[in-house]
Amino acid sequence: MVADYASAEVVQAVARGAHTGLSASRKTLPPWLPYDERGVILSDEIARLPAHHANRTETDLLQHNAIEVLRMAAGYRPFTIVELGAGSAAKSGLLLGSLIRSQGSVLYQPVDISRAALDFAEFDIASKIPGVVSRPRVANLIKDSYQIKRWHGGRTLAIWANSAIGTFSRPEAQDILLNLHSQLESGDSLLLCVDLVQDQETLMSTYDDRSGCHQALSRNALERLNKVLGANFEVEQFAHKVVWNRHEALVEMHLRSVTTQGVTIPPVASYPRLDLAFRTDETIQTKSSYKFTFATLASLLIWSGFTMKETWHDCACSFALALATA
Repeated sequence: MVADYASAEVVQAVARGAHTGLSASRKTLPPWLPYDERGVILSDEIARLPAHHANRTETDLLQHNAIEVLRMAAGYRPFTIVELGAGSAAKSGLLLGSLIRSQGSVLYQPVDISRAALDFAEFDIASKIPGVVSRPRVANLIKDSYQIKRWHGGRTLAIWANSAIGTFSRPEAQDILLNLHSQLESGDSLLLCVDLVQDQETLMSTYDDRSGCHQALSRNALERLNKVLGANFEVEQFAHKVVWNRHEALVEMHLRSVTTQGVTIPPVASYPRLDLAFRTDETIQTKSSYKFTFATLASLLIWSGFTMKETWHDCACSFALALATA
C-alpha cells in the first residue's frame, strides 16, 4: 500500500528511480532517495561525526573567508543568494549573516529535492537571521528546471556546498552547472565546495563510521521504498559497504545483501510489479562521492562556462572552496 503522505509526484519519482535502478544488471538507487525527513536528520548527524573532517573544514573556511568571498563576488552591489542542494542551509547561513550586516536584507533561494529539508531551513534561518527573504524551490537538480530571481541591478551568488557536487557523476555535475550558468548573468558568481583526493585510509574511515550513521542513511533508501511504494525490504538484511575506486577518484557506497532473499515492489504509479532476487553479497549502489584535484575542478568549471577566480583550502589540502565567475 502506498503511503498516504506521499504526493503523486514523489511516488512517481521514487517508482521511476526504483524500477530503473533495481532492474539493471548492476543494481543502483538514486542518491537523493534516502533524504526524506529522517534522512535529513541522519545526514546532519553524519556531518557532526569526529571522522567527518570535511564538514568542519568547510565551516572553518567559510567562517574565515566569508567577507572576502562576498567582496570578490559582488563588490559593493547588493546581491541574492541561490543555493543548490541546500539541505538544512547551515553553510549558507554563514554568508547570509554577513550579508544582512552589510546590505540589510537578502533574497535567499534554496533549491533542494527534499521539501522537509527546505521547510526546516526556512524556519531555522527565519529564527536566526532576521531580514532574510526565503523563496525555496523543490527541484531535482538533474531533471527539473528552477527560476532564479535577483535584485534589480545587483549580482547573484550561487552556492553549492557540503561537497554535494561529488555525489553526481561528472556528466551530471556538468549538466547541473550548465543549467545554472544559463540562468546567471555576466559578473554573477558561483562558490563551489569540494572534497579533494586524500589517502585511502582517511577516506574509508570517513564513510564507514562505527556509529552506524552511514549505514542507517543508506538503509533509509530501502525504508523509503517500503513506505512510499509498499515494498517489503527487510532492511536489517542489508549491510553498509564502502569501496574506494582509485581510477575514478570515487568513493562508492553500497548496500550488501547478507543473505539470499527476495523482495517485491507492488504495482504503483503506472509501473508494474517488480520481483527482485538478491544473491548473498550482491550489492545495491546507493551513493557515490567523487573527489577532485585542482586540475579536475578547474576543468569542470571551464567546460561548464565558468572562470576560476580564487580558491581557498585547508592546510592538509583535503577540502577547497572555489569562487568562479559566469
